[in-house]
Amino acid sequence: MIKLLQRGFAYACTGLLVETFFTGFLQLLHGDLHLTTTSYLVMLPVYGTAGLFYDWLQQKTQWNQLKMAVAYLPLLYGQEFAWGLVFRWSIGCPWNYGNHWWTPMTLVNLAYAPLWFGLVYAFPPARLLFRRWSALR
Repeated sequence: MIKLLQRGFAYACTGLLVETFFTGFLQLLHGDLHLTTTSYLVMLPVYGTAGLFYDWLQQKTQWNQLKMAVAYLPLLYGQEFAWGLVFRWSIGCPWNYGNHWWTPMTLVNLAYAPLWFGLVYAFPPARLLFRRWSALR
């Protein structure tokens, strides 16, 4: 159980780090040279559970990276949408993508699909690094 929690926490921290770099890069594209970013600690369980689920799915299916990325992309959007609803109904959703056809209920942004696909495609090598890191202990 401890190893599972460690991996979940590593995925959660990695998610926050990726989010920080991504939002900073978006700010740069909007002219903010300070690369100002904002994140929320409530995102830790979102990213942690996403990483653990992807890990579990990969072990169960043994699919290659491309097949996993195609299968996981709608699951990732579903998870972001579900967490967004939970947050909206409890503490208030920390993100709002605006009211457009590509942002259902303002909870997910379908325009980010290429980025998410790339991250999911890159996930298996990152998972190996996490496993090696936890094996060093």
